[in-house]
Amino acid sequence: MNTLTDVEWNAFALPANLADGHAYHDMHVAFMEIMKNLERIWSEADKITPPRMALDFKNSFSRLIKSPSLMPHTHYKICPSASNSIDLIAAFLHGKNIRTVLVEPTFDNLALLLQRRGVTVDSVSEDNLRRHLVDGNFDSIPAIKTAEAVFIVSPNNPTGYTLSLQEFKTLVAYCKRTEKLLVVDNSFRFFNRQGYDDYQVLLESGVNFIAFEDTGKTWPTQDLKASLIIYSDTVKVFFESLYNEIYLCVSNFVLHLFSHLFDATSAVGLKSVLWDVVDSNRALLRETLQGSVLRISETSKYSLLSVEWLDCRLTGLTDIEFCKALATSGLGILPGRNFHWESSAHCSNHFNVRISLLKKGSDFKRAMILLSGFLNTWSPSAAGTSLGHH
Repeated sequence: MNTLTDVEWNAFALPANLADGHAYHDMHVAFMEIMKNLERIWSEADKITPPRMALDFKNSFSRLIKSPSLMPHTHYKICPSASNSIDLIAAFLHGKNIRTVLVEPTFDNLALLLQRRGVTVDSVSEDNLRRHLVDGNFDSIPAIKTAEAVFIVSPNNPTGYTLSLQEFKTLVAYCKRTEKLLVVDNSFRFFNRQGYDDYQVLLESGVNFIAFEDTGKTWPTQDLKASLIIYSDTVKVFFESLYNEIYLCVSNFVLHLFSHLFDATSAVGLKSVLWDVVDSNRALLRETLQGSVLRISETSKYSLLSVEWLDCRLTGLTDIEFCKALATSGLGILPGRNFHWESSAHCSNHFNVRISLLKKGSDFKRAMILLSGFLNTWSPSAAGTSLGHH
C-alpha cells in the first residue's frame, strides 16, 4: 500500500491538487515587504552566528505563541523540517528502548518513522483518548498503561481534535505521576484558536517531555521550513548527542526569514494571515458538498484545521476507489485508511478521505469546480459495487 506521501507526490501531476497539507496558499500582503527584502535578510543573516540566530528564532516564535515561559528555556534545537524532528525523536526513543503509544488516526509518517527506527509502537484511538482526558483514568487503556512514552498530536491531523488546557493538564499530570515521557506534535498549533501556554504547563509540571513545532503548515514559503524542538532537562544529554551526530545548525537565512515572518504575523494577527483563508475555503468546500454523497465526518464537523476529514461511504466506494475515481477527473485528495496506521485493514476505516484547504484561492476554486462536477454526475450505482463487497 502506498504511503500518504506517495499519494501526495503523485497528486502534484494532476490539474488540481488538494492532497498535501502544506501551506501553498497566497502570500499575505503583510509579508510582501519581507519578500521584497530577501537580499537584505540574507545579508543580515550572514553577519549573525548560528547560536544567536537560533536564539532569535526561538524568541520570535515564543512571542508569536504568547509563551513567556519558553523565552528563557535553554533546552532546544532546530531541525530543517518536522519530519527530521520526528526521525530524531524516534532515534532517541529507540536508543533508550522506550515503548511508545501513538494516537490513531494521524498522519502515517509518524508511525512509519518510529517503526523504521525500531521503536516498539502501540496505538490508542483518538476516541478512547478523548474519553479519558475527562476522567484522567488512562491506566484503563492497556496500551497507555504499558507504554513508557505517550505521543500525541494536537491539533490532530486529520480530525482537527485539539486538547483543551484542562485536558492537556490532565495528561501532563498523568505522565508526571507515572514517569512517562510525553511527546507532543505541535505541527498544526496555529489552527488552535483557543491557544494556551502549553510550555508553561510542561515546564512547571516537571514532566519529562519532547515537543516539536513546524512552520510548513502555516507560512507559504515554498517548503523552506524550520522545526523547533523543545525538551526537558532529563532528555538533554542523549538527545543533543543524537542531534549533534546529524546536524551542526540550520540555515541562518531560513531562520532569519522566519523570525521576520513571525514578527509580521504577530503584528497583523493569525486571523488575517491564516484563519480567514481556512474559513473561506472551508465554507466553499461545504457549500460544494451540500446535498451530495460526500459528507463531513461526524468527528470533524467543528474542525478548524486546515484540512477537512470527509465520509465517502454514501458514494458506494471505499476511500481508495473514490480517490482514484476523483483523480480521473483531475483532482487529487488523500485516502483515509493510511491515517489509521495500525488498523488500516479494518473495513470500518475505509470510508474517509482528506481534503486540504490551505491553497491559493484560484487553485482551490478550480478544485471545487472539478469536485462539484464529479459529485453532480455521480451516483452509488455508478460505482458498480456496493458496501457489502468491502
